[in-house]
Amino acid sequence: MFAVFIDVDTGDADMEAALENLQQNVIPRVREAGARAGYWLDSAGGSRRVSMMVFDSEDEARAQAATIPVGETPPGAPEGLTIRTVEVSEVVASF
Repeated sequence: MFAVFIDVDTGDADMEAALENLQQNVIPRVREAGARAGYWLDSAGGSRRVSMMVFDSEDEARAQAATIPVGETPPGAPEGLTIRTVEVSEVVASF
């Protein structure tokens, strides 16, 4: 398995709009791309958020990672939300 790890800066973005976009657009798109699991984590009041999506193959993970615009606001996301980094890593253990 391979994971796509994303670091996001929400800055002054409208978080209600961001969560709506996540539920209505991002999660369905990631499922269609073949993700086995996905996790979107809050930072308890800060502006940093992280997410991790798990795929069966490295090719699937890299294909999904290639659609994520580093340094930009993703399509459908509110202004102020910026993707900081995107990494693909092999999952070496899970339970």
